[in-house]
Amino acid sequence: MEVRKLQVNMLGGMSIHLDGKSIEHKNIRSGKSWLLLAYLFYHKDKPVSYDSLCQILWENDSSITNPSSSLKALLHRTRALLDTLEDGLGIKLIVSGNRACSIGNGFDVELDYLQFEKCAKFCVSSYEAAPMSEIISNFQTITTLYKGDFLPAFADEHWIAPVNIYFHNLYMDAMECVSHCFENEGLFHEAANACRYALLFEPYNEELNYFLLKNLYKSGNNEGVIAAYDKLRNLLADNFGTMPDDETTAIYRKASSEISKESLISEDIYEHLREPICDRGALICEFDIFKMLYRANARQVVRNGEIFHVVLLSISGTEKELSKKSRDKVMDNFKMLLFKNLRTGDIISKCSPSQYIVLLPQANYENSRMVCERIIRAYKRVYPHSPATISYTIQPLEPNMF
Repeated sequence: MEVRKLQVNMLGGMSIHLDGKSIEHKNIRSGKSWLLLAYLFYHKDKPVSYDSLCQILWENDSSITNPSSSLKALLHRTRALLDTLEDGLGIKLIVSGNRACSIGNGFDVELDYLQFEKCAKFCVSSYEAAPMSEIISNFQTITTLYKGDFLPAFADEHWIAPVNIYFHNLYMDAMECVSHCFENEGLFHEAANACRYALLFEPYNEELNYFLLKNLYKSGNNEGVIAAYDKLRNLLADNFGTMPDDETTAIYRKASSEISKESLISEDIYEHLREPICDRGALICEFDIFKMLYRANARQVVRNGEIFHVVLLSISGTEKELSKKSRDKVMDNFKMLLFKNLRTGDIISKCSPSQYIVLLPQANYENSRMVCERIIRAYKRVYPHSPATISYTIQPLEPNMF
């Protein structure tokens, strides 16, 4: 008699599949039943004692006064849950005896994390020697199976946390090894694709982002380099107030310079340089551009002695820390207020999730202080119920003495 296959997935969420039918944890609220099933499947090759199950399920639950009785009731509900997949499946799959439970041997149980682990370990250990066809096959299996954290709905369970870390690190190691393998073989598009799969789960990883841009550039996809860099820049600026590192930025600038291979006539160049007609206000730019303008003016003041001051304006909660949503709203409002209340020659940039930096030409310390106080009064007048407080510091621009 043919043994039927029972597919159990635990990466990115839990689901059970049999003969084209399936049940998923996200569709059913019986969390303890799914936790019980997860533990039994994870230890499917050996019985698990009732005492161990009680400890796993209710270790920190003081409301459970009779764990044995609660376990008996939970086993009944869990078998009923499995019966929704097929009549009688519950009693066949969860076998009890000798004060222990185990997964019945009447099915060929396939666990996604075991297949994932096998393929990922192969890529990590064999990527330098294995045939490319095997690397590609295992890579495709890994990216199909790894849909996210191991049992994310139960991430706080003490036995799940270390398993989740192990599989996450194994996935990242496998993607790194595969991407290096592809690059070494000149498969730059495929190497970039491996980086993208890794970045799905570690989007802030600058080493991965650098490797992505490098392989996009090597594949000739300069437009992809620019798009990936813009995405990274916005991600880092919005969440950490930082910019991509110099190596990553260098690839971006190289790709940008190669977008157009044809020479431009002088009229076109000047047209690109000319600022479009817009509302009168200060110049707003990205922080990496601000740094270049700062350094250019630091060189210039050595020659002409012009006075510049730099103002750092910081947003904080008046009574409590601002939520991300509130902080972002305040920062958007404050940017427009700065734009309208500063001179056209002043330069504004967002340098952290809660700070703007402003370069004030031809302004001494007292002038700069008066500007800051005027801006704060304007903000309070326009947004009298704002939950934010604005503070500032002022520093002179330091001349660049070569």
